[in-house]
Amino acid sequence: MTSAASYILTVTAAAMLAAIVKNLAGKGTMGALVRLLAGIFMALVILSPVMELELPEMENWLKDFRMDGQNAAAEGQSMAGEASREIIKARTEAYILDKAAACGAVLEADVSLDDSGLPCKVVLRGSVAPAVKARLTQWIRTDLGIEEEVQHWGG
Repeated sequence: MTSAASYILTVTAAAMLAAIVKNLAGKGTMGALVRLLAGIFMALVILSPVMELELPEMENWLKDFRMDGQNAAAEGQSMAGEASREIIKARTEAYILDKAAACGAVLEADVSLDDSGLPCKVVLRGSVAPAVKARLTQWIRTDLGIEEEVQHWGG
């Protein structure tokens, strides 16, 4: 079969296929969409000898989406971890300040977290009576697990 005959046969088969699909789709919104797609399909079939349409390899195309998805997931995990650390820090500081207020002290607290997100150091600022300071130091050590060596008191 010659290339001209092959082209005519291809266009005829594509036209028949498009007509069948358009009839099956009906007249509603779906029918309009199918007519549009059938028209694009026919235009591509008719113009196929003039242009060479090369579809991208699905594996490479999906690989890009997969990489984007993995990067987005990693960024989301990082953001969630940072948000979790901020919440732990803020709640620990608020807890210390509540305990200080219960003892009649007005303080500022700055808690540092270790790599696992647990409180590891605290800087406390404010003037506090020695007895209250001793009570708060003991409480921070026993309840929060922050040893006295990493509790820094400033005036």
